Amino acid sequence: METKVVTVPTEKVLQAIDREELIRLAMDLCDLWTPTGEEGPAGRFLYDWFRANEFEAVLQEVEPGRFNAAGILRGVGSGCSLMFNGHLDVSRAESGRIEKSFVRDGMIYGEGIANMKGSLVSFLMAGKALLTSGARLKGDLILAAVVGEVSLAPVGPHQSPRYRGEGIGTRYLLSHGVESDYAVVTDGSEFSVVRAQAGVAYFRITTSGERSYTPFTTRGGTIAESTNAIVKMTRIIQALEDWACGYEKRNRYEFPGGLLVPKANIGAIEAGSPSKPGNAPPDCTIYVDVRLAPGCRPLAVEREVRDLLAKLDIDTVVEMYMSQLGYEGKGEKVEELASVVANCYRAVFGTDPPPPSIPTASMWTDTNLYWEVGIPAVKFGPCQQKYPNRRMVEIDELVKTAQVDALIAMEICSRERRQVSNPGTGV
Repeated sequence: METKVVTVPTEKVLQAIDREELIRLAMDLCDLWTPTGEEGPAGRFLYDWFRANEFEAVLQEVEPGRFNAAGILRGVGSGCSLMFNGHLDVSRAESGRIEKSFVRDGMIYGEGIANMKGSLVSFLMAGKALLTSGARLKGDLILAAVVGEVSLAPVGPHQSPRYRGEGIGTRYLLSHGVESDYAVVTDGSEFSVVRAQAGVAYFRITTSGERSYTPFTTRGGTIAESTNAIVKMTRIIQALEDWACGYEKRNRYEFPGGLLVPKANIGAIEAGSPSKPGNAPPDCTIYVDVRLAPGCRPLAVEREVRDLLAKLDIDTVVEMYMSQLGYEGKGEKVEELASVVANCYRAVFGTDPPPPSIPTASMWTDTNLYWEVGIPAVKFGPCQQKYPNRRMVEIDELVKTAQVDALIAMEICSRERRQVSNPGTGV
């Protein structure tokens, strides 16, 4: 028997979003400790959740013990498909860890709740509400929970799965059979509709010196003449800081509704032994994160850094050990999707979505990977920056996010796919 499209009142779908179930699911997910490289229990948990709730469930082992999980609500017509994307991994760098999530004063407290398990649970509950309300959409709705989005990259001795992030899960998802006509990446955007994201390149910069014991220390006339690698590195750091100021100004990037400013940051330094500072080390290394405007090639930035350091009369070794491109989502389909998301936000919140802040636009997220393969996408998710340590969210905010997500799905998945002569173009 052929299944037909079933349209139900919007209010019925929104009422089917179960606040208490949302809370329980969010807390259960937060109670699974999932730093990058250890997302396996959460992936399996959500795979079981999809199966129990009658979604078509997909489990992808990206690496041993690391699982993407997706739930698919198949369309019953020739409508457009939509994917919601959220990442399972949390940062190890966040101070402390809540062993057990809890609710207090209208807030959920839990590890990774703001970045971004709460947002993920919101679109899961939106999808379930469509099922339980009896709605049957024309197009497929795909709910994807992925591993390895947190900004990490293998370097030197740090080669285990715990260092493989920056899109590894979504890249695997999109290249192993799970695609869609449109996508919403639900990483925190403070409810702005984000249509551009920065690229990123990581650099390891090393300078050498001479081992020496403090009583035998000698000094040259300038820092460049010093034999101490750490002292020499101070000049390199100053040069990079001066360069970064100009780099940010030269590469500001405007897009519809926002401004992206790619920044640079010296995030780590390695040298010597804290327990024996009397010995000057033979070398000193810093690690630099440089964000890229859409259209900027990492190689161009690498050459700029090399040219800068070549002028310092200090021997340096420069290695670019990770790079990802940045993109702006362009075209009629991105315009349509952005308009749908904004309208659905207005329907729930009663106001226009805020414009993207510069930091929100200037980061790398999995949204770039959808644009990279030609899938019209936007980033849209609830707040995270206003919450201390990103370990709390307002329950009402997550419920409203689920309502917005449900409305987005109903709109996009009810649209008829365009019939095109070339299957490689168009939706």
